Amino acid sequence: MYLEDRTVSLTIFFLSVWISFFHIR
Repeated sequence: MYLEDRTVSLTIFFLSVWISFFHIR
């Protein structure tokens, strides 16, 4: 469960970075 939670957190983090990158461009 902990590992899965970490994966979800990482996915959300990467999504945020991806969205921010596109917003900058």
